[in-house]
Amino acid sequence: MYRLNEIRISCRYRHNQIRLSCR
Repeated sequence: MYRLNEIRISCRYRHNQIRLSCR
């Protein structure tokens, strides 16, 4: 599940576009 880590970091940079994923 190393992808979850990448999504969490991405959420900080553009949490606006990944608002659903950030949750």
